[in-house]
Amino acid sequence: IFILSSFSPKSLYLFDDDRFESHNMSGQFVSKNDINKFKVEVAKNYSYNFSNYNPYIYPQKYIKDECMKTKVMICGFDNMKARKDFYESWKSNIIPGNAHEYLFIDGRLLAEEYQIICLTGDDTFYQSEYERNFLFSDEEVIEVDCTMKQTSHMAMMIGAEMTKYFINFCNFPRRLPFYVHHNALMNTYEFKY
Repeated sequence: IFILSSFSPKSLYLFDDDRFESHNMSGQFVSKNDINKFKVEVAKNYSYNFSNYNPYIYPQKYIKDECMKTKVMICGFDNMKARKDFYESWKSNIIPGNAHEYLFIDGRLLAEEYQIICLTGDDTFYQSEYERNFLFSDEEVIEVDCTMKQTSHMAMMIGAEMTKYFINFCNFPRRLPFYVHHNALMNTYEFKY
């Protein structure tokens, strides 16, 4: 959000019912003054202080069919159910004649690696692949210690990459990769177009 807000998008809606806890300080861009505050509230304050930009905040879960749908939806949820609901909301909103105007970005983050999946509304091939191979159940996710879920430097890297894909989609006729995987430990990148 911090990086994206500097581009002053027309509107930006943030959903998250989670609050910052002290263990988040090791992996997220927060200060001790942010502890016990809603994450969306802190994101809004950072966006305003650093970019003079005010996103709309919703300190609640994203609930399918109850929350807004937009042409561009960027996902960073920490559970598969929310991710699937968010994706299905985006997909159900696509108007066939304007499908090329729709973008869905899914970012997944661990302490030393991240994955980014980019889908456009007119690419039904990769939408099907995403549904088959990337929208598995929460029971299939390997649980990791909260302090190993992310590190601040990887969070900044994935945020910058996801913002880059959003900007490329909006401003330049550049093809986006369907899948990006970066492993910082091995210093490897994997791309799939």
